[in-house]
Amino acid sequence: MPEGEYEIQIDVRKSVTENANDYYEKAKKAKEKAKRIREMLEKGVEIRKDKKSEGEEKKEGKMKWFEHFKWFYSMKGFLVVAGKNANQNERLYKGVMKANDLFFHAEIVGAPFTIIKNGLTADERTIAAAAQYAGSHSRAWKFGYAAVDVYSVKLEQLTKKTSGAYVKKGGIIITGERTWYRNTKLELAIGYYNDKLVCFPELCATMLRNPVKIVPGTREKEDVAKEIALKIGGNVDEIVALLPAGNTDIVR
Repeated sequence: MPEGEYEIQIDVRKSVTENANDYYEKAKKAKEKAKRIREMLEKGVEIRKDKKSEGEEKKEGKMKWFEHFKWFYSMKGFLVVAGKNANQNERLYKGVMKANDLFFHAEIVGAPFTIIKNGLTADERTIAAAAQYAGSHSRAWKFGYAAVDVYSVKLEQLTKKTSGAYVKKGGIIITGERTWYRNTKLELAIGYYNDKLVCFPELCATMLRNPVKIVPGTREKEDVAKEIALKIGGNVDEIVALLPAGNTDIVR
């Protein structure tokens, strides 16, 4: 295009007057934006990318809601989420769990709330994997236990009140009969799921690429994380964050 000439796109479905009005509004908004930018520059404010570009970047890098918790997908596609701390346990109970979900907890003080979304329709292997996940992320791992009892209940069996008092943050009262999973083996697998480094229960290890199986042990998390990183790649700090609390061994 020759210098000094400009290409103007018009909407053939609109009249000349309507197209002119459209360009007038665009020019008006551009002028107002230029004025704001000029005022910001005069005040020494740094000008960054436009909002649309920033929004697109945030959207691309935005975590899915369940990725803020501990999580895995079962072989049948059921999503399982677990709390990382007392605050997350509260969030799971108050904001995530629904009537058709299934709640899991290890029979030990210091265990995450673990939920299978739509768990009332889950298959036996998904249920077993959720129990293994709940047990493996409990304090039983830190104590070096090889197994722990885990139970499941429905939402209607959970409450925060007992004898007029309110249970502290991260705690829960169970009512009614529980379904037990006795001597649930504590074992996890670190590997890649859809190119994302994750920690799944060992019962779902076949879903992962390059899985490394781990159990409660004697080695510090940092040493184990370094060995895992050498085996399958990944950031050591990221791997440490995936490991349960307590010492760990790699299954040879």
